Amino acid sequence: MQTVWCKVNTAIFRGSLFSQVSKIIPGTLSLQFQKWKAREITTHFKPLIKVQNREKDKIKAKLEEVKSKQTDSSQLHDKVVNEKARIEAQKNLLTSEIDDFINAQISTLEKMRSNLKDEVISEYEKKNKQLDCKEDFLSIFIANCNSCVKFAERVCQAGPGNEVEVLSLKREIMPRLSHLADTTMQDVLFEKVIVTFNVDEVFWKSVTKKASFERVTVDPQQCVVTMGTGAEPGIYSTFAKQRIHFSVAVNDSKKQRYEAPVSVEAYVHSEPISARPVIPLNVVIQFYDDGYGYEFTYTPPDKGCYQLSVTVNGARVRGSPFLLWVR
Repeated sequence: MQTVWCKVNTAIFRGSLFSQVSKIIPGTLSLQFQKWKAREITTHFKPLIKVQNREKDKIKAKLEEVKSKQTDSSQLHDKVVNEKARIEAQKNLLTSEIDDFINAQISTLEKMRSNLKDEVISEYEKKNKQLDCKEDFLSIFIANCNSCVKFAERVCQAGPGNEVEVLSLKREIMPRLSHLADTTMQDVLFEKVIVTFNVDEVFWKSVTKKASFERVTVDPQQCVVTMGTGAEPGIYSTFAKQRIHFSVAVNDSKKQRYEAPVSVEAYVHSEPISARPVIPLNVVIQFYDDGYGYEFTYTPPDKGCYQLSVTVNGARVRGSPFLLWVR
């Protein structure tokens, strides 16, 4: 306790002493006192600086975490934006395909309507022509009958006259009357054909079910990982410090190439697993005419046994993890 009291009052004492002694020996005492004062201040602020540095280190550590999250979130944001663009493009493609299909069916139906109407019109025009011929014949015959009947009636109703004139009229009218009288009138027979429009109701009711959507998802168990030019998946064998090329064929449940982009990740760790770090590999997406492809490379540093893990959308592909024997 005495030490602390002395330390506190030493500054007061030394300050007053300095003011008096400095008048006697101004140069030497002033320089010594300045050195002592600087040492006193430095000693006093050292703990405070350590605390500040420690707090700054904590802030820097959190800052680095936030920067890492910032980078990750930016990458995820880009993925979301790209996925939205892909979905929009797929939507537009599907709607365009629907329009093309429906327009083609409309064109087919229009052609069908035209053919059916032409067939009906042709059939009935043929019947109308036959009836027109019979109508014309009967109209002419009726007109001839009316003319002859009127003329013959006037002859018969005429009073006594010149016998020669009567005989002349008889010779004129009799052939026409005889011809009309001898004409055989056949009954007009109509072919009673009923034409109906028959429709395959079962087919047309099912037309709306003939076109539908098929939703296909990626199936990690149908995805195939190959090494080099196409080694079968399973146990791979290679040499140390030799770069290996891998490719991943992403397929759907029907073993067909999946046409949409997916998340493919690959990791390598050497045995013993617990003692070695996991090494993430850079997977590169490739664009082909028939869809997407994924490729990555790895160069084993030393001989030994390695495990290669490959996932598609977070799920292990068929056969993963694979064993990699390095000689």
